[in-house]
Amino acid sequence: FSKNFNTFFKTMGSTWDTKHKNYILENFRLLREASYDSTIRVGDDTVKANTAVLARSPVFERTLQAPMIETKEKVISISDFSVGAVRRLVDFLYESDFCSEKLNLDELLELLAISHKYEVNALVDLVCDAVRNQVTASNCVKVLKFVDIYSQAEAHAPPPEEDKEKPLKRARIDGGAITNLRNKAIEKVSESV
Repeated sequence: FSKNFNTFFKTMGSTWDTKHKNYILENFRLLREASYDSTIRVGDDTVKANTAVLARSPVFERTLQAPMIETKEKVISISDFSVGAVRRLVDFLYESDFCSEKLNLDELLELLAISHKYEVNALVDLVCDAVRNQVTASNCVKVLKFVDIYSQAEAHAPPPEEDKEKPLKRARIDGGAITNLRNKAIEKVSESV
């Protein structure tokens, strides 16, 4: 969100000073926090979010609609990812944007895994692009093993349910981004031999 506003403020030039920019960003942060009605528990940490925003992930949507305790209490427990990955996923659900420059390969692979698991396809595509840019001869085998795990899971997944109204809500990941990532890793393996 702040990245989009930084771009907006740059186009405004000197009309908007830092004080105005910070004021608007702070108000949007407060508005976001005021709408929290759900909690994601990650170990001892929590990530707050709005149920409608979480529903941009088909997995979260199904979890929050199912007749389970999570629906009543609006608390989702996640034990297989770090709190950082969960925060990045939730931030993407709010902003439809993410910044890969500050993430190392392991953080990107974890973000790819969580976005794949929670069926946030737009983020899968963006993270695959970011990982592809970081593939080197020294890490290509690691990336290839990672991609193979998710490609195998994809091969056994049920057929996708298309929802043209909600582009983030396809039930399966489009294999194009994963295939491109695999090809890049194979290319680097070939170069290193």
